[in-house]
Amino acid sequence: MASKGNMEPLPRSYYRNLKLDEFQQRAIAAIEAHKSVIVSAPTGSGKTLIADFAVERILGRSGQKCIYTAPLKALSNQKYRDYCSLLSPDQVGIMTGDVVININAPFLIMTTEVLLNLLHREMSRVERVGCVIFDELHFLANEDRGTVWEETLVLLPPKIPIVGLSATIANIDEVCQWLRTIKETEVVSIKHNTRPVPLKIFGFSHETGLRQPEEVERFRRETIIEFQETAEYRRLKRKSEEERGRGARRGRRYSRRFSRKPSLYHGLFQETTHVDIVEHLEEKELLPCLFFVFSRRKCELMGQELGFKDFLTPNEKKEVRAFLKDRLANFEGYTAVKRIRELLLRGIGYHHAGIFPFLKEVVETLYEMRLIRVLYCTSTFALGVNFPARTACFQSVVKFDGHQSRVLTPLEFFQKAGRAGRRGIDEVGYVVIRRNLRSSEKIPTFAESDIQPIQSALNLSYNSVVNLLETYSIEQIDVLLRDSFWQFQTQEKVRSLRNQVDQILADLLRIDGVEISHDKQAVVRRTGDLRRELRSIQTKVDRLKQSRRPDPRELDKQNDLLTGLQQQLTTLETLRILIRSRGSHGRKRVPKLRRRLHRIAEEIHYYESHLMRTFRERCRVLEHLGFLTEDYRFNNGAHLVKVLHIQELLVAELILSGMLDDLDMPHLNALLCCIGQSEKRRGENQLAPVPISRSHLRRIREILRRLRAAGAEQVDPIEINFDYAIVGMMWSRGASFSELLELSNLDEGDIISCFRQTIDLIKQLKDVYREDEKMLMFLNTCIDGMDRDVVRVVL
Repeated sequence: MASKGNMEPLPRSYYRNLKLDEFQQRAIAAIEAHKSVIVSAPTGSGKTLIADFAVERILGRSGQKCIYTAPLKALSNQKYRDYCSLLSPDQVGIMTGDVVININAPFLIMTTEVLLNLLHREMSRVERVGCVIFDELHFLANEDRGTVWEETLVLLPPKIPIVGLSATIANIDEVCQWLRTIKETEVVSIKHNTRPVPLKIFGFSHETGLRQPEEVERFRRETIIEFQETAEYRRLKRKSEEERGRGARRGRRYSRRFSRKPSLYHGLFQETTHVDIVEHLEEKELLPCLFFVFSRRKCELMGQELGFKDFLTPNEKKEVRAFLKDRLANFEGYTAVKRIRELLLRGIGYHHAGIFPFLKEVVETLYEMRLIRVLYCTSTFALGVNFPARTACFQSVVKFDGHQSRVLTPLEFFQKAGRAGRRGIDEVGYVVIRRNLRSSEKIPTFAESDIQPIQSALNLSYNSVVNLLETYSIEQIDVLLRDSFWQFQTQEKVRSLRNQVDQILADLLRIDGVEISHDKQAVVRRTGDLRRELRSIQTKVDRLKQSRRPDPRELDKQNDLLTGLQQQLTTLETLRILIRSRGSHGRKRVPKLRRRLHRIAEEIHYYESHLMRTFRERCRVLEHLGFLTEDYRFNNGAHLVKVLHIQELLVAELILSGMLDDLDMPHLNALLCCIGQSEKRRGENQLAPVPISRSHLRRIREILRRLRAAGAEQVDPIEINFDYAIVGMMWSRGASFSELLELSNLDEGDIISCFRQTIDLIKQLKDVYREDEKMLMFLNTCIDGMDRDVVRVVL
């Protein structure tokens, strides 16, 4: 029998009077044993309880701190409020681009970007940290934020345990295997696939009501088949063919216009609306529902369209009215408030990134109080926060992702659908997908078993490159990059490719007259010879190009030689083998095998050198712009890139140009408001000119040309949108928010988000000018001009 000291700690059955599921017990046992733990579980299954235990346990250890990191500022703010209630406010601090409160608290909540900055520049702040909680760990694969998560996990001191909480991901074991290679603590992988409330997925059309998706599709198919037997169908088909023939004779433009006409089956079915779905759910007592809509405008429009319904009792209405009077007393004059107020009094709401932050909070609170029966929302609603409903509805399962319209991935679908089913209240969570039978687009099949594995999204920023160069040598940076998830995920591919190399070499050895040498010195000598030949031919090519009348045949010949030598060099450097063939035996097979070997060598070279090559490309851009020397030493301006993390190259160039020194407070704020704002979301009917002088605009455009010529957009697009200048100017001069809304058709939430980012950018400028008292005072005035009224974050 094992001694008491060697026994594994018994798993807890309860925590805070709540009975723990088996996966929660295992996670808590791992935390108690000072291990790292990664938990993959469906939305709403109780991962937050694991984080709460980790915080409580770490804070109970003498002198230790805990960090909680989340992907979004709104989620960080929500967690700050939750933990201030759960613990005591003096134990909790928060650090985001918006707010900094109590940064010496033992428990700090921050966005992942802030944590990465600490690891780059203030590593001492994590010395006493006993645990870092990564909420929404699947953000590793996020196109925009994934690289920040990956860099943070690589740079975090390996002795610090982590608690990673993720939605269901297919390759959780692979993520854990990677973390085991870079951590000094044991990493426990915990998968939980059972939902506390199982889901039932239905399709809904006007004709069928709530049915299994395949039954809805069968109904459409059978209705069409029956119709095709009728005389009416034959008449419509004949008419359609006649019109198509006339259209073809009149030209392509008419044909295209005709092809957009409704199909022959259009009249068989009625349009299915969201009102149809909500009325059906109400009849079947399947409310409250979250209704996912991938358009801000449609969220609001659909809320208004449902406004004829009233879901609240007189007492509930009285409660909502009292709540709104208390929360919205200072905001009654805004049109947006008047617009949503009447809906909230009927138990209807909408929630998206374009509405006022205080309205988002009002909607969320009323929803938590069960006083909203139907909530129209976009993808971001309640990310990471537990806001379940009886039913989750989808207006469509197709969304525009910024590049194309596509069907939701299984992970995206189940993150939203998983909101259906309230634990302890509902036996089943209902998921309803609207099906418009007039359309030929079928309801896709969604299964949690189809959730794709997450892939590394590593894409080093210029800020990270400069910070790495300041702290580490090139050799150390190479090691850090090899510790990345991207490199880990490519190892299996490289192993497979090297097995193919071994097979090809074995085939070559079976051919008479072929010799294979692994002699390192011979490889080095041949590599040197190839490089000298390459330089010689490259010189010839350059001379030919510079001559007045270059011989195209000679140029092609030399370029072919150049390509061939480069291929040989790549193979040599990657595989470190020499292949010699003598005689005529196997003359046809040897070149073919050599070509295969070269293609594989190129692929291996890509996987093994991609990250370091990318790093050096970033360095070349910085060198081209004058921030770095050839040997990676800092020039004037590199320190700017180091402390800036919003469009760092653009802002650094603006500082170095002296332009920021020329501007007064309103004009500086106006310019900074434009930086980092995408032109995809433009204001229409702009009523005022851009409040930036022509000379400044010329200088800005010249800087943009210079950055693009240097290849600065390798990482992210350079974003600057002058539509925001007028609202930044007017706000800094004391205008009311209502006046701003009259100047532009930009959404309220977009303007506030822009102003919050501008305040964050001004704080970064304060770091740049920390030695200049006069400039610091001026920048504080700039912040005061922005950080007021509805823009100010109140936690």
